[in-house]
This record gives sequence, structure tokens and C-alpha cells, in this order.
Amino acid sequence: MMMNAHLPTDETGGAPERETIAAVLPFAARRSYEPGETLLETAAAAQCFYYVETGTLEVSYTAEGTAIVVALIGPGAFCGEIGFFDGLARTRTIKALSGGQLRVFDRTILDRITADDPGLAARFLETVLRAVCRRFRRILSDRGPLTAYAAALSTGREHFKGMRQLPADLLGSAGWQQLNQELEQFKARMFDVAYRLQEAQDTEIAPHQQAEAEAVLDRFFEKVRHAAALADTRGHAELMWGYMFKELFPYLARSRFYERAYYKPKGYAGDFFMIERIYRNQPDGDGKFGRLIDGWLLKRVPARAVRNRRRLLHRILDRLCRERLHGPGPIRIMNLACGPCRELFDLVGGADYSDRIDALCVDIDAEALQFAHTQVDPRNHGARVRFMHENVIRWALGRSRQQFDAQDLIYTSGLCDYLDRRLVKALIEQCHSCLKPGGVLIIGNFAPANPDRALMDHLMYWRLIYRDRAELGQLFADTPFGGRVTIEAEEQGVNLFALARREPR
Repeated sequence: MMMNAHLPTDETGGAPERETIAAVLPFAARRSYEPGETLLETAAAAQCFYYVETGTLEVSYTAEGTAIVVALIGPGAFCGEIGFFDGLARTRTIKALSGGQLRVFDRTILDRITADDPGLAARFLETVLRAVCRRFRRILSDRGPLTAYAAALSTGREHFKGMRQLPADLLGSAGWQQLNQELEQFKARMFDVAYRLQEAQDTEIAPHQQAEAEAVLDRFFEKVRHAAALADTRGHAELMWGYMFKELFPYLARSRFYERAYYKPKGYAGDFFMIERIYRNQPDGDGKFGRLIDGWLLKRVPARAVRNRRRLLHRILDRLCRERLHGPGPIRIMNLACGPCRELFDLVGGADYSDRIDALCVDIDAEALQFAHTQVDPRNHGARVRFMHENVIRWALGRSRQQFDAQDLIYTSGLCDYLDRRLVKALIEQCHSCLKPGGVLIIGNFAPANPDRALMDHLMYWRLIYRDRAELGQLFADTPFGGRVTIEAEEQGVNLFALARREPR
């Protein structure tokens, strides 16, 4: 039997509306449904609408061959009423996730209510209309969902704001003069690299040219990192980085990695396409010079940490799933802000128990869900994998309600890098309510040990909220998880993961 792990999706507005619904239910036909049954089909004619009494229904649409879930509704919800009243074809498919019962309202039943009690009929139509209005208000409050989502991230869309005049005490300092000399030498060496790349007839970059250029880049950015630390102690860091950005942008911007990180077409740097680019690790850019810069960035510690976390998450998920093989029923996994879902697909593609896995991948970006769907090959596993379009931040704050099953595992690999303490704690508490007893929440976060933080912060404007082991563990202190938290890290120690276990029964 399905456990309702979240609040009921009751769409009624209060006692008067509940009394109205109770009064009309005896007129309606009762219908039972079985798990997996399709109740409404997209493009079908609308002959009736439903009121859910028990069970859970999944509402979805199909885009580019991908079934995308938009809502999980339960007792107290209406469905199918818009198509019924406007007379147009259905725009959503509704399937049963569990067995249950609903009431069916068609025109004959509405006519019977009107003939028996016109006042009740009017109140019922008003109740249905109010439910529709509440639903559309929720939708309108999240207009431009990706833009709103990016704005809700604590590290929003940031770019270079322009140069300011450098003060005389900075220009005259020995440290600045040394750094400026290093910058001019770097530009001269990179010009030489670019010239020889252009001169070579081969379309590929020779290994010795790649190694030489990467040595120049490594040396220069190490100098910059140390100079920035010194400038920060004197209050000149922002000015210094502004100057560096202006001088280095023409080199870096030829890299596709840098280009996406800086311009943030989805509103935030770490979108699904960026993560997939890091996973694929195939340099791309404007010409050979752009590919050279791209390859260097893909070898840096942050990119390696992201690739490492994919492998670490795969191992963690496999270990926790195997703990549950002795239990009954499916192993339910929910992936929040899922992106390309590679670690999950690694799991289901290689596990001999994949037929036990029931996974729900949730993301605000419908394009990410469509892309992820194209990457999971149903021929090499027996798992059930579904994709849901939802704003995880709104859900964490209780502004969006879904009738989720109780989960064995909930995880998010990169979302908390962008969330302040208040939002992370709200997410933790919401996830706790959706876990089975003994279920595990896994939250990833970049650690301050990232040596390229200055490069990301000031040249890419890819700013994260860094947390060390103690800070990550402390997020759970005042939540129902208490102290049942362990911390794991990928091999570089840059990407940390907190594993918090809900108290068993």
C-alpha cells in the first residue's frame, strides 16, 4: 500500500466548500482504479471530471517523447474539470500510482444536482471554479520558472560590472607591479602559443603544445591566486579582479566551458548542460586555441571533482540499495535538481537488482528532463524511471504540494552549493517528511578546499556557497535528523556529501 509521505492535496478552500462537496458526492458515481491504470489520456474528448477520494494519481504531459510529470495528486483534488467545462481535448494524461477510488461527475449528474437543489449546484460549480483559480494562481506565481528559480538561488546571475579607476597606492605597490608584469608575460606567451597553433596544419592540438600551454596557464593562475590573497588583505581585491577579468576575458571566452559558466543561459552556471559537458570531458571552443583553453578548464580541480562525485554517488547509492534488498517492495529513489542523472543511470545500468528500483527524477528545467530521458537505455535495466517538472525550492518552502510516495533514498548532488542556510534547512526538513523510517537523505556541497575558488568567483562569476565538513553536518543539527549524519568525500576532498538517516521505527 502506498504511504502518503506529504500533505494531502486537498484543493478545497475551507469548511463551506468541504460541506458542499460532501453534499454532492452521493449524486456522483463511484469508480475504483488500479495501479498503473490510465484514467485520462492526452487529446481524448472530455466527457466527465473526477474528484479523488483515495489513492494517488500522476498528472503528466509528453514533450519530445519524454513523459514529464507535473503533479502528484491525492484525496481532495479535482482532475479533468478544465477539459470538461471548456469542451476541448485533454492536455494532460492522468495515471494511477496506487489503487483507490474517485467520484465521477458528468453532465447527467450535474443536471440531476441542479434539478434536485439549484442552490447546491451553484455552490458546487463555484467550489470547482475556486479550485481551478487556486491552481492557476499557483502557476502564475511561478511564471518564468527558470528565471524565478535562478533568482531564488542565493548565488544568482552575476556578471562583470565594469572597471573602476585603480587607486595610486595600488598602482604604485610592488605587488601590483609584479602581478602586472606577470600578466604581460602571460599574454605574450599565449600569443606565441596561439600563433604556433594557427601555423600548424594539423586540425588537432599536438600533445607538446597542449602541455606547454597548460604549464603557462597553471603558472600564471597560481601567481594570480597568491596575489589576490595579498590584495584582499589591503582592500583592493575587487579592483584587482576587475582588471584581471578585463584582460583575461578574451582568452577564456573562447572556451565553451567558460562561455556557458559566465553567460549562464539558464540563469545559473551549473545547469544540466554544463554538468554533462564536464562529464563528457571533450574540449570544445573557438578554433584550436579555444579547445586548448577548454581542455585546461576541464582538467582543473572543480571539473575533476564533479566527475569524481558521479562515481562516488554511484557507489553510495549502490551500497544503500543493497542494504534494502532484503525488504519487500520497490526501492524508491528521488533525485532532486536531477540534471542529466548520470549517477542514477550508472546505477540502474549496472545493478543486478535494477528491477527493484523505482526512481523519480525532479528538475525545474524541462529541457534537462527531456535530455536525461534520452540517456537512459530501457533495454539494459528493469528499473522504473520517471521525470517530474517541479521547482524544488518552492517545494522545500511548502509553496508546492505533491503526493510523493515515502522514499528509501533522496539525494541532490549540486543544489545546495547555491542555497543559503535557511533554504537548505527547509529542504532537509521537507525531505525528512518524505523518507521512510530508516531512509537516507544525501546532500552534496563543495568544500572550501577548492583551489580554483578565486578563478570561479571572479573570472567566471560562478559563485558557490562553500561548506566544510563541520558546517555541512551542522545544517542537520536542528532538524529531525539530529546527529544521525556522516560525511563522505570524493578523492580530492572538494565535493562533500552528507548522509542523514531518518530514525527507524
